[in-house]
Formats: sequence, structure tokens, C-alpha cells
Amino acid sequence: ALAWLGFALCGLVLATLEQAPLPLSHIRTMVRQKRVDAAKPAHLVGHVEAPSQPRPGSYIFDLALDRVEQAGTSMPTLGTIRVYYYPRVESEPPLRLDYGTPVELSIGNLRAPRNYGNPGLFDYAASMHRRGISYTALLRDRSRDLKLQPGFHGSRAQDVVLQVREAMLTSIERILPGRRTEQSILKAMLLGDDNWLSEHTEDVFQRSGTYHVLVISGWNVAVF
Repeated sequence: ALAWLGFALCGLVLATLEQAPLPLSHIRTMVRQKRVDAAKPAHLVGHVEAPSQPRPGSYIFDLALDRVEQAGTSMPTLGTIRVYYYPRVESEPPLRLDYGTPVELSIGNLRAPRNYGNPGLFDYAASMHRRGISYTALLRDRSRDLKLQPGFHGSRAQDVVLQVREAMLTSIERILPGRRTEQSILKAMLLGDDNWLSEHTEDVFQRSGTYHVLVISGWNVAVF
């Protein structure tokens, strides 16, 4: 009972923090106050907060911002951006960005997460917000627009946690060889990796009202 109470309290704390006012240097505040124009090109400086992950035909990674440069102005910035990359050719080397890697990234614009499904289905925008992701961006040309910097910026403990998570993802693939649907569901439910869920699987969970079990967040911890 005490363990469940502890989980619930942790979830409530996280949910409360999600509703806390954003600082003036947060990217969402800066866009709202028009100090950053989300519709125009920008140069982002930060570090990898979530390592690059392969998806069918693409990669994603999360960038924790340190600074935004736009129209000749450099501004210290907080917040996280989800970056998408679509390789131009299948023979292109994998995009591997490890947690804590300092990077610089040139983008065409920033886009706020939006819901494209029918009302009542999974709230994608709210899920991204709970994960602390304020905007998404597209990496168009990795050789031109992405520059890796030396050093490490992050928590060594978090780095170990992410390595363990990667090992667990690999273990699921080894335990269930060739069973892509089962692999994708377990990865999503146990480790929050929904990158390999098929449209059919997502549709089944959404229409049954149980898609939330595939999304790990502080709010879910509080609910359960």
C-alpha cells in the first residue's frame, strides 16, 4: 500500500510541475511574446536529451535547448524540441546521437504538436506537452544542418538509465524474434517506445479507449 501511495504522490507531483508557469526564457514563452518567430529559420544550440531512435523510414531525437539564434540575435533558451529526420537514401549511414551530445542545428521553422485525429481519440498534443516537448522541427540535411560538438552535457546517471533502457529494448527483440506487433506493443507499454507501432495497432488501441496504456507519463502514474 505504501508503495502505491508513493507512486501516486510522485505522479501528482509531476502532474503539478507540468502545470507550473514557464520561465521567461522558455521557448514557448519566447514564441508567445514574439521574441522568437516559430515560422522563420533559426539556429538551435543545445544537447541531446533523448538519443536518436530509428522509426520506419525516419529517426527522431529530442534536443534540450541552451540557446536560439535568429535574425542576428542570440538568446539563452530553455525547453525541448522533438527533431525528425528522414534519410534521402536507404544506404545512408544510421543517425546515431547519444544522450548528452552537444549539437548545433539549423531548422526552417518550429511547429507546435497538433492533433490530426477525430475528437475523442488519443490526445497527441497533450502527450507531447506532458513529456516536456514544446515544438517539433525537421532536420532536412544532416551534413549541412547538423553539427556535433565535443564534450558531454547531461547526467551520468541518466546516461546509464538510457543505456539500460536500450539493452531492454534489444532484449524484447531477441525474446520475440520476428513478432513485430508483439515487440512494438511491449516496447511501448514497458519502456515508452512507440516508434514501431503500426497504424493498425494504434487505431485498435485508440478506438478501444486504451491507447493511454502505451504512453508512460507522470499523469499515468498518478492515475494508476
